[in-house]
Amino acid sequence: MLYLHWPFGHALGEPGNVAQQRTVLHDMLSLAAMAPRPGLIVDLPYRWRRETYAAIADWTTPSPALIEALDRAMQEPAAPAAAPATG
Repeated sequence: MLYLHWPFGHALGEPGNVAQQRTVLHDMLSLAAMAPRPGLIVDLPYRWRRETYAAIADWTTPSPALIEALDRAMQEPAAPAAAPATG
């Protein structure tokens, strides 16, 4: 799962900012293809209205921002699995 520090309701980015939206979509699809474990939360470094986004040249290669964020997320301990319900 990707986490962005953006206003609620703007999951892909600012309205009309196509480059920003494509960057987030690219990172989302890349993480879906390469996530090392379920439930992993990756905190992307993008800042609301303070970034310039380049066009995606290669949709098969993860972005450097995603690779760095994924490395940071993998250094954090995994959350414990929920205990099965008994009853």
